Amino acid sequence: MGSEAVRRALAVAARHPRVRGVGNVVSYEDRGVEEVEITFCVPLPNEWRVEGESPSTGVRAEEQVQFDFPRDYPLLAPSPSLRLDFKRNLPHIQPYVTRDGRPVPCIYDGELRELLHHQGWLGILNHTAIWLERASTSNLIDPDQGWEPVRRDCFRDYVVADASDVQRVVESRGGSTFRRVRYVRLVSADGDEHVYSRVRPERLQISKDVVPSTFGERPTSADATTFWGKSIAVLVWPGKHPSGELILNDAYLPETVSNVKGLRERARQYGCLRELDNAFGILRKALSNWKPKGPFKLTVLLLARRPLPLIGSDSQIEICPYVVDIHSPGLFACGSRTAVYPAAHRHQISRDLLAQMAGDSSSAVLNWTLLGAASLGSKVAVHLARA
Repeated sequence: MGSEAVRRALAVAARHPRVRGVGNVVSYEDRGVEEVEITFCVPLPNEWRVEGESPSTGVRAEEQVQFDFPRDYPLLAPSPSLRLDFKRNLPHIQPYVTRDGRPVPCIYDGELRELLHHQGWLGILNHTAIWLERASTSNLIDPDQGWEPVRRDCFRDYVVADASDVQRVVESRGGSTFRRVRYVRLVSADGDEHVYSRVRPERLQISKDVVPSTFGERPTSADATTFWGKSIAVLVWPGKHPSGELILNDAYLPETVSNVKGLRERARQYGCLRELDNAFGILRKALSNWKPKGPFKLTVLLLARRPLPLIGSDSQIEICPYVVDIHSPGLFACGSRTAVYPAAHRHQISRDLLAQMAGDSSSAVLNWTLLGAASLGSKVAVHLARA
């Protein structure tokens, strides 16, 4: 039957205009939750109703959403999750799944507890119904909010780069450029590797002459678990269509790249495969006679041009970083099957970044002098310094 609070919530759900049915409550004392499935009616366009689902996203005319009510409900919000076979190649889906593998929708820009306290349980039902309707028509991305970056469910490596500097290299004409990279490679006891790399801002003309000073790696610990290395990053971006229009990628694609073949396919989808292959060709030629065979860590930044500025940014260029091992002379030891690892982008600390985080969008340098730094003055100094 469930607790009294949950029973009241389900009575409200049963009267919701988008709810077709409410299932039975299943209590799990060990987990402190009460689960219930609520069936939502999704208003599909007329031409899709015969098949009973969206042809593009697979959202059905009736969708069962499971809500896990915590023991402390209504102080804490219930958690929604979708059916096991719900497609995860959609925006606004969490990068994690439930303990039994159910995808979790992101129905609200913030904590569900805030939504519950602000709009009540009815607000959670409304947001869930709206999410399902928008998912059925591939309209989950809100133009007013911006483009949602690629969802990466897991990663092991980090790439530090100045986002604004990287985005500025993108021109209307497609191309590529090289940058120097310094990295640290950490090897765990079970053999797993983690790479932390930093992209330098200076452009590099790659050739056989600069290879000896560009690539290298040495251990920094006696047990050979930490290595310091130097390598390069290749930045690749799309150009124009034959018609003269800029190449945009307006298809939301979660991260699936796992090898060189997948990396090239993702570059093709972004419209920069030719530029990527050209860069690989230049690099392969430069490394052809380099005696230390490696491997060395290569950072690849695919710069996708989106139809909207990214969320939290004024740029339409999305930075998609990867790390892959390269060898001399063939570049990739296993060819197209060589493993490629999606990496997390971390912003390079800069004045512009700190000013943006402080809520100051202006680029003017403030000239100021502070006299006195007591309880109030010290706080003023901190905020002025951040700005």
